Amino acid sequence: MSKNSNPWLGLASYKRKDAHLFFGRDAEIKDLYYDIVHNKHTIVFGPSGVGKSSIIQAGIFPKVEETNLFPVYVRLNHEIESTESYPVQIIKSIENSLKNKNDNGEENIIGEIENIITPISKDESSLWEFLHSNRFWSVKNFPISPLLVIDQFEEIFIQTKDKKKRKDFFEQLADLCNDKMPNYIRDHLNESGKRCEYPDNINYRIVISLREDFLARLEEEVSIIPSLRRNRFSLQAINGKQAKEIITNVGKEAVTDITTLEIIKKVAKKENLTKETLVDTKIEAPILNLFCKELWDKKIKHNEEVVTLDLIQTYSDNIIADFYNRIIKKVRPHTVKYLELHLLSTDGKYRTDIPYHTAINSGITRNEIDMLKNNRIIRIDRRSETERIELTHDVLLKPAIKNKERRNRRKRMWKIVSIMAILAAISLILAIVLGSDYGSKKETIAEIAKEMKKPIDMGNDNIIYMGMYEVSQKQFSAIRGYNPSIKMVGLIKDDYGWLKKGVSRLMTWWLSDKEKEKMSIGDNISVHYVSWIEADHFIKELNNKNDKYEYDFPTVEEWKYAAKGGVSWDKLKKELYLSLDKIIAIIAKTNISPNKKEDYEDAISKIKTLINNEKFTKNTLAQDTLIETKYSGSDFIEEVAIYIKNAEYKVANRAKLNPNGYGLYDMSGNLWEFCLQDSVSHIIGGSYLSNEKYCRMSNSSGFVEPHIALDDVGFRLKGKKIDKEQPKK
Repeated sequence: MSKNSNPWLGLASYKRKDAHLFFGRDAEIKDLYYDIVHNKHTIVFGPSGVGKSSIIQAGIFPKVEETNLFPVYVRLNHEIESTESYPVQIIKSIENSLKNKNDNGEENIIGEIENIITPISKDESSLWEFLHSNRFWSVKNFPISPLLVIDQFEEIFIQTKDKKKRKDFFEQLADLCNDKMPNYIRDHLNESGKRCEYPDNINYRIVISLREDFLARLEEEVSIIPSLRRNRFSLQAINGKQAKEIITNVGKEAVTDITTLEIIKKVAKKENLTKETLVDTKIEAPILNLFCKELWDKKIKHNEEVVTLDLIQTYSDNIIADFYNRIIKKVRPHTVKYLELHLLSTDGKYRTDIPYHTAINSGITRNEIDMLKNNRIIRIDRRSETERIELTHDVLLKPAIKNKERRNRRKRMWKIVSIMAILAAISLILAIVLGSDYGSKKETIAEIAKEMKKPIDMGNDNIIYMGMYEVSQKQFSAIRGYNPSIKMVGLIKDDYGWLKKGVSRLMTWWLSDKEKEKMSIGDNISVHYVSWIEADHFIKELNNKNDKYEYDFPTVEEWKYAAKGGVSWDKLKKELYLSLDKIIAIIAKTNISPNKKEDYEDAISKIKTLINNEKFTKNTLAQDTLIETKYSGSDFIEEVAIYIKNAEYKVANRAKLNPNGYGLYDMSGNLWEFCLQDSVSHIIGGSYLSNEKYCRMSNSSGFVEPHIALDDVGFRLKGKKIDKEQPKK
């Protein structure tokens, strides 16, 4: 195989022709083959997506071909329009299997059927009659017997609307498996007086493959078929060791032990995985195959000889969802909507299928179907002379139903927005006539300027001023005309500024105080659910209307410097005193001699004296020196930060807790704050949804997409005084 070919099938199941690429299931193939050969009836069951179809077609079929069995793969057509019964479909599959087609579509005769007893009816034979009335011969004139594999048998319970059709099938299956002559044949022989010598024993095998969650349904139907309860084979997920065997055998020289382990880590979502723990780790084979297929496509695109660690790290953890969403973007929304409506069951738990011609008649183009088929989103199977379309694999159900739900939510939302737009327009007119309740811009600009704290000297003549607080909802609304913290407003695109303003005023009047509190909406609550782009518009508009400060986002370096202002020496001395007093109280309750207690108390008294000593203070720390702490302003998070344990799942009023040494509030917790690193938008500081780790000063900043608005992100202003003699930038 050349380096420019991709050996991975992705989500497609392995067929007989793919047997040379099918690895990792040697033990299961050996056991299942033994069960099938030594038992007439076998049930294969396992979880969805475990590879039942693949092990049968690529694992079992090549082995049974070496015997006197010939494989017959059956997928039943359950459409109500289908006039063919299930037994007729199976009989046609047997006939077609003897006239197999090779990979080029050419007919490849592997045997023929010899009729030894004339059928009672020319229209339709039962399974029992067909197998007892015919013999099967190979092209070399040896007797052969059918191995009937009815795959995805759960569909008979999911898709069959005709209960009588299903009942008749199970009765015929019971006659065959119990080797009981059907009543219609017995009656015919009695009435006609004919004598027919049907063979006492016929050689055939039946394998029924289905999802394990349908075993109970099968039990209800096969209570009259004891043999279907005897021989059952459970197929479960592969482990990490089997995954390694698959990757190394298919990938060959393109992978190493290191890259193989990295692939398995990515698929298993276990970064701490080692060679020793592989055997205890379950791997979803479809995700492994899809991941490797995508990886090989990348390798080929980059003209790489081998798979590199860099290539592996380019993929996110949501492999299936990313794959599905990327491919469906290549077809029209109408096509996606139609297929997601008709290829999923109503509850989204199972795959369904539709005829090819029905999809075409609905407006889907052949090019779109071919594209989705080539990218393994859908597959086309021929059943009972009808081409049918279905999703390639069960693992696509989850992203498909999520996309369908997103579309339905958007549809409902835009209905609401349409109504809201009318109300918003009315609200905007009223606001213009009656005046805004957000306050004047002039007053807000003056208020923001007052909140700029004392100058912070960053060195190199870089003196900055930081806002005491995060920007409030009232301040943002006064400048921009709307409050993005009202989620309904945040969902409206920036292009519809008038609608944002109208809905903002409407919701402000509409919501009760209790509802506002629950939704973290209020004048003195920090503005949140605001994107970096919206915050940047706020800053630009603010700069156009004031002549005192030039506002901007702080850089990461500036933000950290201001946040690490810490605590003053006076406050630290107070905390030391409190700690020492606690030690004295503990000693007093301890069971030690009075002399030792006096020694301890004397030592602590000396420490207090030393702390108060003016010479010690001057030689160590100036009175206004700031001490770096774990959190901005204290080593004790409860003193300075609104975080997951004290936030009650909502944004707090500004300045609810203590400031740091620079007088800045909420630098740790409450909201992540926008800042800049190399002119790129970042967030820093932790939020009301964060744990202690993310609120610490040692925690680094993280990149955020400029257009994304989140519930726990806001911003604080940095200001630089404007030189009156210099023109504004």
